[in-house]
Amino acid sequence: MRDQLVHFTCPTRRMARATMFACAIWCACSSSLSHGRDGGAQDYPLSTATSMVTSSNWMSSVGVVPKPLRNVTAPRSNDTHGITAIGLFHVFKKPPWGGGNQFLIALVKEFRRRKIRVVENEIVNDVRLYMANAVTFQVNAFRKARGRSNQTLKLVHRLDGPYYSARYNRDPHIDAGKPWRAREDEQVYRINEELACASIFQSQWSYDMNIMLGYKPRGILRIVNNAVDEDIFHPRGRIPWGNKNNSKNLYKVRLMASSWSSGQRKGFQTFKWMDDHLDWTKFEFTFSGSLPKGVTFKHITALPPVSSEKLASILRAHHVFIAASHLEPCSNALVEALASGMPALFQSGSGHAELVKRGGLSYDDPEEIPDLLEQLIENYEEFQRNIRVTSISDAAEMYLEVYAKCLAH
Repeated sequence: MRDQLVHFTCPTRRMARATMFACAIWCACSSSLSHGRDGGAQDYPLSTATSMVTSSNWMSSVGVVPKPLRNVTAPRSNDTHGITAIGLFHVFKKPPWGGGNQFLIALVKEFRRRKIRVVENEIVNDVRLYMANAVTFQVNAFRKARGRSNQTLKLVHRLDGPYYSARYNRDPHIDAGKPWRAREDEQVYRINEELACASIFQSQWSYDMNIMLGYKPRGILRIVNNAVDEDIFHPRGRIPWGNKNNSKNLYKVRLMASSWSSGQRKGFQTFKWMDDHLDWTKFEFTFSGSLPKGVTFKHITALPPVSSEKLASILRAHHVFIAASHLEPCSNALVEALASGMPALFQSGSGHAELVKRGGLSYDDPEEIPDLLEQLIENYEEFQRNIRVTSISDAAEMYLEVYAKCLAH
C-alpha cells in the first residue's frame, strides 16, 4: 500500500520519467473507471472500496475524465437528474477565502443555473437531501430532524483534508499506525459513519490519506476533483507564448503563485529558495495572497489577496504556475491556474499530480526547479496543449448523480 501511494503521489524528477508517469496514470484511470453517461466514475460500496485500497489495485483517481482546455464555452448540461432542491451546510465567505469555499460558490451557481433550489444552512420540511462539508454543519439539528423524518433525510458528506495533514502538517505515510491523529478527523469519521449516505472526496490522494487514518468507507463513494467558475477562470485573452518571431528568449518568463492562506504547508520555503537562486534575468515572479509574518522577497512581487476576477486576469498575464504546497488534497489555486491555460511546476507528494497530469512537471526538491523550468519552457506549447480541466458543469453532474442515487435508496 505504501509503495503504491508513494509511486502515485511522487512523480519523478526528469521530463521523460514524468511524462511516462503521467501517461500511466491517465491510461490507468481511463481503463479502470466504469464510465457513466458523461464519463463519470462508478460508485464503490464498502467491500469494493476497501478491497481496492488494500489490494494491488488502486481506486481510480478522477471522478470524470477531464476535457481539453477550452478556448470557447461549450454548451452546458441542464440535466437536474430529478433533483429539485438541496440543502447545503456551509458558511460562505466572499472570495478570496478558501479553496473549498471557492469551489462550493461555483457549484451552487451551477446548480441554480439549472433551476435547482439551494437552501443554505437551514433544515426545511420540503427538502430531503442535504450536503455537508467536513464537520462544519449543525450535526445535532440534522440528527434530530432525521429522526423525526423516520430516517428519510439524506446526507451527502464532502470530505476534504484530512485535517491531520491540512492543519497539523503531518504526513500519514510516515505516521500510519501511530495512535495519535487529529481530533477533527475522528469527529468527521464518526459523523460520516452515523449519518452519511454518500461520501465525496476531492482526490484519490485525500481518499488514501483518510483510509490510512482509519476512515471506514460506507455507502456511495465518489472522487470528484474541484472545479472553478468557467465564467471567471478561462484561457480566453491570455498573453501569447513567444513574440512575433516565435522566440522565447527575448523576454522574461512570467511565473505565478497564489494562496489565500499563509499556513506553513503552502510552500513559502520554496518561494524563498527561488527568490535567492533563480536567474532573474530570465524570470519574473508574482505571488498573490497572504504571506506569513516576516516573509519578504527581493525579486518576487507580492500582491495582497484579490478578487477571483482580478486573480483570473493576473493568471492570464503569466506563463507558468508554481504549486509549492505540501500535503494538498486538491489545490483550488492550481485548478484556477490550469483553467486559465497555465502549465504548472508542482511539488510532488499530494493531490497535485492528479490535476496536472501531462500539463506540467513535478519536483521533489527546490534545487530541481531551474532545470525543470528550462524543460517546461523548451516544450511549453506541448505542456499547454496537454492541460485537462474538469469543468464545473461536469463536477455538478457528478454531484447530482450521487444525490439522485442517495434519494433512490
